[in-house]
Amino acid sequence: MIVEGAGGLEGAMAAGDPERLGGYWVARRLGEGGQGVVYEAYDDAGARVAVKVLRRGARGATSPGRWRRPSGWRRSARRG
Repeated sequence: MIVEGAGGLEGAMAAGDPERLGGYWVARRLGEGGQGVVYEAYDDAGARVAVKVLRRGARGATSPGRWRRPSGWRRSARRG
């Protein structure tokens, strides 16, 4: 869940925010919630993505099986 308005930093980069995350360059914050911060980012080809950076100890972030994807997730994600 993204909490809009948390800390009043959506859109603005805060001190310590990364310029790059993996192969993506970070453009701005989209929001912040209990588990972490979500950024708008772009790959080298210019594709826009949202990247969520989890806080250490975020509830449920490291639970076994937490990030398993349901069968067929990729197929349905490409249809949109």
